[in-house]
Amino acid sequence: MKCSDIRKRISRGLDGLLDDEERAAVAGHLESCDGCREFESALTQLHALHRSTGEVEPPATLLPSIMYEVEERGGARARMSGWLRFALPAAAAVVLFLGILAGVSLTELIVPSNGMDANGVLGLEYLDEHPPGSLGELMLAGVEGGVDDER
Repeated sequence: MKCSDIRKRISRGLDGLLDDEERAAVAGHLESCDGCREFESALTQLHALHRSTGEVEPPATLLPSIMYEVEERGGARARMSGWLRFALPAAAAVVLFLGILAGVSLTELIVPSNGMDANGVLGLEYLDEHPPGSLGELMLAGVEGGVDDER
């Protein structure tokens, strides 16, 4: 068994979550592994220290001070929402415009001026021929203005 597995089991053992078989496996490993023995010793000391501190009662002013901070930050957020109401849609419009502009620019770069069309350059030739009733035929019909649907 790996040391990382044993160390997890040591921690679980201090919490009382190991069965007899797991405790025996940990004990057997600890006999032959100095690193895990040191880990177990340090974790046992830390566990004892944690248990000795007991439960601490927070000061009575803690909750009101937290609530005050939450309300203050919430108020600042509410004040910002006025300009954010316009800034976010404006930013989205700018991003959309830049995306369209980039797409047009890329198309002009990709499609050569030697007479080839975008279909040939971009490898869309598979959209040219479709068997009757296929999904591709229906998709092309929708794009090209449609054909009578015989359903």
